[in-house]
Amino acid sequence: QAYLEADKISVLADYDYYYAVQHDGEHMTFAYVAPQSYYGAMKVIIDMIRNSRLSHNRKMKFMAKFLNRHFDFSRTTDFTVTIEDEREQQTWMTELHHFVEQNIPREIDKLVHSHTRLKLHFVRHNDLKGLKQFEADKENMAQYTSVKNGHIIANYPSLISYHLAENERIVDDRNKISHYVSEFQMKDNTFTLRGSVTHTALQPEHQAMQTLYGIWVHRDRKTEKIISPVYSKDGEFEFLTKFTDLAIHEEDIGVWDFFIESGIDGYKKRVRIGSSREPYPYSKHAKYIGNNGEYAFSARPYFTKTYDNLSVDIRKQEVLKVEFRDNDSDQHLTFVFPGSQLFFPKQSLLLLECKNQEFLIPIKNQISSADGTVIQVDRNLVQQKFAPAYLQNTNIVLSINSYKTTLVPKKDVSVYFCSKNIEKKLWCFKIKKKVDLFIQSDQSKFYLTAR
Repeated sequence: QAYLEADKISVLADYDYYYAVQHDGEHMTFAYVAPQSYYGAMKVIIDMIRNSRLSHNRKMKFMAKFLNRHFDFSRTTDFTVTIEDEREQQTWMTELHHFVEQNIPREIDKLVHSHTRLKLHFVRHNDLKGLKQFEADKENMAQYTSVKNGHIIANYPSLISYHLAENERIVDDRNKISHYVSEFQMKDNTFTLRGSVTHTALQPEHQAMQTLYGIWVHRDRKTEKIISPVYSKDGEFEFLTKFTDLAIHEEDIGVWDFFIESGIDGYKKRVRIGSSREPYPYSKHAKYIGNNGEYAFSARPYFTKTYDNLSVDIRKQEVLKVEFRDNDSDQHLTFVFPGSQLFFPKQSLLLLECKNQEFLIPIKNQISSADGTVIQVDRNLVQQKFAPAYLQNTNIVLSINSYKTTLVPKKDVSVYFCSKNIEKKLWCFKIKKKVDLFIQSDQSKFYLTAR
């Protein structure tokens, strides 16, 4: 009664749990209640709804919600199983029949969940035998379903005698998508997912007919970017996302949530995925660093706190720290990004400038781990132009995009990302190179760029 009369309803959620204390007497949940008394109490609740100040439409919707919960979470839910004596089963069925016929308007039948609606056919006819068969049918519903005109149709044997039309046997709401992600892979500019999806309410032959799409949805703007699978067969999938496809314009900055949409003969179901998976092989801070021509950006895949589903956080890239390490006995010169698991564009190059000269050096090795990222170049190529000692003990001037800042870097070296073109002399020609990563000292410059 208080619920119906309230103008505002709040939930007290201060505690994550409460203590269940053993009482001397029998707990009400497990105590015996005669069906006449039980459905008498249900009638009181229905009467409260009917006599409330709600509008007619809201009364009907409220009754429908109450009836859904009553059929799913009460003594009515499985009395054909929990009660062994068939005569007592029939007594409960008769009382339920009287309660529904006398108190539940037939317009409610169109507002309840599909299985509640189908149960009401048996209840209104006081058909205990049919209801018991229906309960068994729905436990194995995938054996009795088909897909037609964009809907899942229940072909339960228990419904045959009622001659229901197809639109009366739609059970879309009973279908769930079960998924599993078996592999994640970050490489260059791509993020790959492999796994499988199945429909709980459909037979395997229907699963084989499904078409799958991956959908990235911007959390704030709700815009969508749809990708087709690289591989899709019998519910197994492989999706490949290019981070540069997520970060194209300024408005693409933000969080993108990943969904899978499965379609079978016009029926479509969309779900978030990621909560059921193999262990994620990368660190929480692992991200791709790239440039889309408008701005340098980072793309960090992660899993949401509440539901543990996959999302990608796109941000403009700011300052990172880099260390230069020189081991005379090593054939490589090494640049280290400590504590940052980074992935760069494929075939990245280092562009070095020293004594007013610039030249490109291919990155020999690029190693990303949870402890940090290592970039190595060929020592001999660098020594042809200048000594590696020039790289040590330098002051660094940082610029992030078009904003310039002077910092006191840790370990004497820092790095920043920018979006700009640089001119480079090559014999008597001038060429322009787009810059993604730039290190500047008083003696030399380093650029990480893409071919």
